[in-house]
Amino acid sequence: MATVPVRIRKRKPKNAKGRLLSDFSDLSNAERALIESCRVGSDCGFGDHKCPKRRDPQVCIRAGILRLLIIGGDIECPVHDRGINLEGAYIEGELDLRDTKLGFPVRILNCFLPDGVNLRRAKTTILGFSGCYTSKFLAAAIDCSADLYFDQGFVCQTAVELIGASIGGDVYFDGSYFRSKSKMKDPEGYSINLSGASIGGQLYFRGIKRMLGRLSLQRVQANTLCDDFESWRGVQWVDLDGFTYDRIVEGPTDSATRIDWLSRQDRDHLGREFKPQPWEQLIKVLREMGHDADARAVAIAKQEAMREAKKFTGIGWLLHGAYGYFAGYGYQPVKTVKAMFFVWFLGLTVFAVAEDLGIMAPSSPIIHSKPKLLEACGQQSDGRLTTWTECRELPKEYTTFNPLIYSLDLILPLVDLQQEKDWAPIVAVNGTEWTIGRALVRAFLWFEILFGWAMSLLLVAVLGNLVKKD
Repeated sequence: MATVPVRIRKRKPKNAKGRLLSDFSDLSNAERALIESCRVGSDCGFGDHKCPKRRDPQVCIRAGILRLLIIGGDIECPVHDRGINLEGAYIEGELDLRDTKLGFPVRILNCFLPDGVNLRRAKTTILGFSGCYTSKFLAAAIDCSADLYFDQGFVCQTAVELIGASIGGDVYFDGSYFRSKSKMKDPEGYSINLSGASIGGQLYFRGIKRMLGRLSLQRVQANTLCDDFESWRGVQWVDLDGFTYDRIVEGPTDSATRIDWLSRQDRDHLGREFKPQPWEQLIKVLREMGHDADARAVAIAKQEAMREAKKFTGIGWLLHGAYGYFAGYGYQPVKTVKAMFFVWFLGLTVFAVAEDLGIMAPSSPIIHSKPKLLEACGQQSDGRLTTWTECRELPKEYTTFNPLIYSLDLILPLVDLQQEKDWAPIVAVNGTEWTIGRALVRAFLWFEILFGWAMSLLLVAVLGNLVKKD
């Protein structure tokens, strides 16, 4: 009995929906034009190349067809190595590219995307949305090996989400509009959320036309920051905690502007949850760029901000305030020197008056043990006053009193000019009691000695710290 061969019927392989051009019917003229331009590697522009204000069938392209081309097309609609270059189109539907790999550069210019863009966890090279309008832009954890463009009048109605993004090139927020303010649309009120992003090139933030919400740069790593002050003025709040960058290029580096920039942080980050890292990062970058004076000014502003945030209490608050007043928190040793000069010349005045009043006298016990000297100098029993500093009976080898040198000898603890050893204010004469004037002079002497020690130690510490930093 002959065997009958069994014919195995081959099934046509199936493709995921939206992966073939045949999945889409009734292609419009705009869609056909885009498909052809992608095949030959040319630009595809419509009308006057401006962003359409409303849906127009002549420039309308379905998001599904655009997605098909972005991920590589198929045998009927191959994509040239130049990638997608589309301008002036109305994109109907959400451009959903979640978890996809974009094999070609994508440049979508001046297009209207009312249903938004979703690029979460996508992988791509160059990605541009210059001049586009979109209701949302979701691209958390995107991996972009080249540049990312949101410039030339780019508009986003809610948040641009780039949380945890990895961008190998530059990110451009240049001449853009960000309108996210409604907490109904974004509970945290962010216009741009770059938290945890890594940017291998420059972060451009300049020429911003409008920004109603917050900007998060928490834990962002960027090679270079390129910005302008006017753009930051429109930001409601900026989260800078953990934001690191190596240089500031084409942006302000003066301390006044940068301190104002830091003052635009979240109120809590300047208050009870004070974040020192943004201040330290800016100080570090300014110093490395050679702007030492501006770095010191920012460092001082940081200390003052910490006082405003009540990070010091009790005795610590007093000591910290004194440290700032007398040494600029370790960044202005000239303040210490000025304070010492002031007390030195104040001492000159005090001890010059004390000399005229006969309060200053030799401190040597030998001098006071000689009756002839006691009779000739100082307060006499009949009320006459011969000041010790004018007494001709003093030995010629004894140090002549000089209030200027005397005050200097007191305030310089490590220098011996012989004045302090040989002269002192006397508080009682011939058994008379203390007087307020004499007591005040003696108290000022103690004060100047202690002040001199304190300021000298502070000056050594501050100068040592500055040398260490340099």
